[in-house]
Amino acid sequence: MMSWSSRAIRTRSSRPAISWEARRVYVLQSFDATFTFTPPGGPTFAEHFARSKHNVHGDLVTCTFDITETGPEGTFRGFGTVVAFITPAS
Repeated sequence: MMSWSSRAIRTRSSRPAISWEARRVYVLQSFDATFTFTPPGGPTFAEHFARSKHNVHGDLVTCTFDITETGPEGTFRGFGTVVAFITPAS
């Protein structure tokens, strides 16, 4: 299992994510995601985020995600694509 620093996504900054186990740095190049929330018996609220660096480059890796979590307050779903450049192991 990888440990991730999600600060780059949360703050919309250009800070990299880190995999401590693999000793690699994942430098985000683009992020395209949709988040939805549906309360019980209520309408679905959706928000879309898309960010990309101007000069996407390097040995790129594309990851997709689709997460659904349901609780008493409703159902959350997040899905999208992340493109990152991975630095070599040191």
